[in-house]
Amino acid sequence: MNPVLEYPDLPVVRVSRVISTKEESSYIGAMVGDVKPTITEPCRVVDDNDETILIYAPYAGDIVAYRNAVLSIPMSLTPRAMAFVNASRTFGKATRRQAVKREGCRDAALASEMPEAHDVLLDGAEACKNQLTHYLPEQVTHDQKTLDNEVGPEWRMYPEALWTSGVINYSSQLPYHKDRNNFDAWSAMPVIRRGVRGGYLHVPAYGMCVACQDGMVVYFPGYKLTHGVTPMRWATKDGYRYSIVYYALKGMKDCHTAAVEMAEARKRRIAREEAMAEKARQALAGTD
Repeated sequence: MNPVLEYPDLPVVRVSRVISTKEESSYIGAMVGDVKPTITEPCRVVDDNDETILIYAPYAGDIVAYRNAVLSIPMSLTPRAMAFVNASRTFGKATRRQAVKREGCRDAALASEMPEAHDVLLDGAEACKNQLTHYLPEQVTHDQKTLDNEVGPEWRMYPEALWTSGVINYSSQLPYHKDRNNFDAWSAMPVIRRGVRGGYLHVPAYGMCVACQDGMVVYFPGYKLTHGVTPMRWATKDGYRYSIVYYALKGMKDCHTAAVEMAEARKRRIAREEAMAEKARQALAGTD
C-alpha cells in the first residue's frame, strides 16, 4: 500500500433535513430517479445539529493498484428484491449461511481464489480507516469500541480493522435502502469508474446527491441514512462503475474461534449429507 502522507483540508457543507423520518422510510425499496449531484467536490457534510453526516474525499491509498485489483475480479450475478439483479462480489469475512451451504464463518471465497487482489482490498480497508480517523477520530473511536465489544479480531478484515466484510458492486443501480444488517458504525465506499454517467448516491432525507466520482470515497452511516443509486448511462462500450463498500456485519458477532467454526461446520455438513442420503433412500424404497 502507498498511502498519501497528508490529507487535504475539507471545506464544510451544511445541509438541512428536507423530509421527516417517516417520509424517509417510505422511500425504502423504491428505485431512484434521475437526480443531479449536489456534492461534487471533497467536503465534510454537516447537518443543523453540527453533526457530521458524510465525508467525501479522494482515496488515500494506491489508486492504480486498487483499480487494477478490482478490474481483475470476476463478478457474480446476485438476485435482489424486486427482481433487481446486482453484479457483485464479496470479500473479507463471511458469516454462516445455511441457504447457500455455508456451514461456518470463514474467509470469503475471493481470499483463496484471488489472494493478491484480495490483499489489495484489505489494504484499502486500512487506507480508509486511517483517512476516516484523520477527519472524524471520535467516530472511529466509537466504531472501534463497538467492534471490540462484539467481534473477535480474527473475524475482521485484519485484527484492528473497522470492518469485517465488503462487497464490490459493478455498475449497479441499487434501490433505496438502509444497511440494516450492519452494526451502528460508518461504512466506507471507494468508487472507480470510466465512461458512465449517473450512478450518484442519493440521500433523500437531506436532498443530497453525491457525485461518486472516480477515485473518491464516500464515508457515511449507511445503517442510519436511507440511500440509493441513480440510473446510469454508458458513454463508452467499455464503461464501468464499481462501488466497493466496507462494512461491519452484525452476524460476525455470533462466530466462534476459527477452530470451533471449522469443527462445527464439519458436523453440520455431515448431518446435512446424511439427511440427504436418508431422503434418497426413502424415495427409492417408495418405488419398490
